[in-house]
Amino acid sequence: MPAVPPASSILASLGQATFAWDLATDAIAWSDNVAAVFPDIPAEQLLSGAEFARLIEPPRAVRSDALAQAAPAASGVAVPYRIEYGVRAMMSAPVIWIEETGCWFAGSDGKPARVQGIVRVNNERHARDEQLLKLSQRDP
Repeated sequence: MPAVPPASSILASLGQATFAWDLATDAIAWSDNVAAVFPDIPAEQLLSGAEFARLIEPPRAVRSDALAQAAPAASGVAVPYRIEYGVRAMMSAPVIWIEETGCWFAGSDGKPARVQGIVRVNNERHARDEQLLKLSQRDP
């Protein structure tokens, strides 16, 4: 029977990376394969929620909004979320469409204190959705 590779190895082969975000310090820790998901983005721009938010478009606050709109939870309880957004290091670079799936964990006040999740490139799905939207708005 073959040995099961580490989860990070499996995720890397699927073009996905994991992260843990401490909201109190705003620090984000990424799995080693984060450069496979964000190849043109300097590592220092991925180290904090504020720096990462500067890369997001169109709504830069999509990540914090997803957390802020959730109802309070008991301390330590995992609350799932899923969002999509585009990122790019500079305006001349193409947008990389990202799907982020994760859970936030409440602090003693019931508000998000820490987040962990997975990001993956979602360019093909986004392009397909855009094409379907265009087709639905035009009558050939």
